[in-house]
Amino acid sequence: MPAPPAETSDQTTTELAELRQLRKERSPITNTALQYYNAVPATQRWHDLAFALARAEKHVLGVAACARPGILFTGKYVLEVAVALLGTAIDLPALLRAGPRLLLQS
Repeated sequence: MPAPPAETSDQTTTELAELRQLRKERSPITNTALQYYNAVPATQRWHDLAFALARAEKHVLGVAACARPGILFTGKYVLEVAVALLGTAIDLPALLRAGPRLLLQS
């Protein structure tokens, strides 16, 4: 991957001018859409869409009998492990700061 152009290069100046022009052309509808998408993490709206489509498919087509055991297993065991790992990842810096004394306290 090539290095980005210098801040004073013609390419950078041209690109910044184009971005400023596009910003001037925004409509109130565009600004509302930007606020909506920027209000949450970047992938959140895509996850929302994926879950909505999955719910719609389930509602229209139903759940196949052969898929039920996998869904139940995933919903019970895999989800529990994922939540536990998420909690560990969030608190890992705090656990490392506490060190071994955390294990000795009850």
